[in-house]
Amino acid sequence: MLWSSWELSSGFRGWSASRNVKAARVRVRDERGGRKDLSDNAYDLFQEARGLLQDRKPAAAVSLLERAKRLEPRRGSILEALGIAYYNSGLHDLARREFEEALEVDPTNHYAIYGLSRCLYRKGLLHRAIGQIKLAAVMAPEMEIYGETLQRYQSELDGSGERRSLEG
Repeated sequence: MLWSSWELSSGFRGWSASRNVKAARVRVRDERGGRKDLSDNAYDLFQEARGLLQDRKPAAAVSLLERAKRLEPRRGSILEALGIAYYNSGLHDLARREFEEALEVDPTNHYAIYGLSRCLYRKGLLHRAIGQIKLAAVMAPEMEIYGETLQRYQSELDGSGERRSLEG
């Protein structure tokens, strides 16, 4: 699984069937240039954004996820998806913030820990990134991407002569 095409195979965590959010109708353009209705509740926005992420359209997903977050600011699945969308849009600082917030909501969210490790890596904080990816790998050993990422980070650290920042 390549990070640049961050797959959503882990599923989003913590989404219940309840939709206790006031509904308003909003119109958005669909893929064919037509228009379709999208109710302004967090669940529908999340589902639409998830489809955009799977279609590798993270910038389009960001606006929907930001709206969903305004409606349900402590929903871990929304925060995680927004982190993914920001990251894949090249907005790594914003992604880091969302992953950290997702971890405040659910400290056991290993996928958010993985996302945080990627953001730390992008900032040149290799040692901190290694610490986070080790944690994710221990929490979910079945996720092969965590072990692969850890090996890649450690290989870079071994070959870098400590070129990356040790700040942590």
